[in-house]
Amino acid sequence: MPLRDHSKSPFNTPYHLQTMHGMWPGTIVEALNDVLSDKYRFGLRVNLGQQYEIDVAGFDVESEGSGYGGAATAISPAPTLCVPTEAMDEADYGVDVYELDGSPTGRLVAVIELVSPANKDRPKSRKSFAAKCANLWRQKVCVTIIDVVGEMHFNLYEQSLAVIGHHDPAFTLEASPQYAATFRGRNGLAQNRWQIECWAYPLTAGDPLPRIPIWLNESEHVMLDLESTYEQTIRKLRLDTNPR
Repeated sequence: MPLRDHSKSPFNTPYHLQTMHGMWPGTIVEALNDVLSDKYRFGLRVNLGQQYEIDVAGFDVESEGSGYGGAATAISPAPTLCVPTEAMDEADYGVDVYELDGSPTGRLVAVIELVSPANKDRPKSRKSFAAKCANLWRQKVCVTIIDVVGEMHFNLYEQSLAVIGHHDPAFTLEASPQYAATFRGRNGLAQNRWQIECWAYPLTAGDPLPRIPIWLNESEHVMLDLESTYEQTIRKLRLDTNPR
């Protein structure tokens, strides 16, 4: 079954998007569990994010018997800067793949990110997402981005490449809002060289989703079938109100 049009009703409603994004990581874990050996473990990230405010104020603390013959009063110092800001706890959907290496948690080798509307709706969110991806590359962690949020014309894969001064000629920041991309940082062919390798595929409503590589190390990878995991998620949650 093809990719649904997530820019139109009923697939662009908060219910459909949040429910699908909450279930899809688990379906991906099931698929990877069938092809990865026992030396790998998974971390599942399903976080809706939250909005909250923090109020910082000065207060008085009175204590008796302070050791100096009387009560002592302490007033907390006023901050030198206080500005309004947004909550840092943003929506986060994805799968982390760890290789057991003798450490308590294992070594992070791959990250699969499902882009949510909250990752694309503000410049700060887009910048934070791109910086996160770039930081993972530097640690030689394979990063996969899956973005079916079509109503917001921002390409976080391209924006992530822009962090290091590059772009993919097949994409633009505005023209390809839906895509699947895997990229990794690795040592180049020449000594002391560094390179980013990318496998990127535009997604179009009505077309099948691709199989995409998930790299576990310099030479080992598995193929993740996005089509089957997407379709299982839609079917299990009964989200397809207009059966084809």
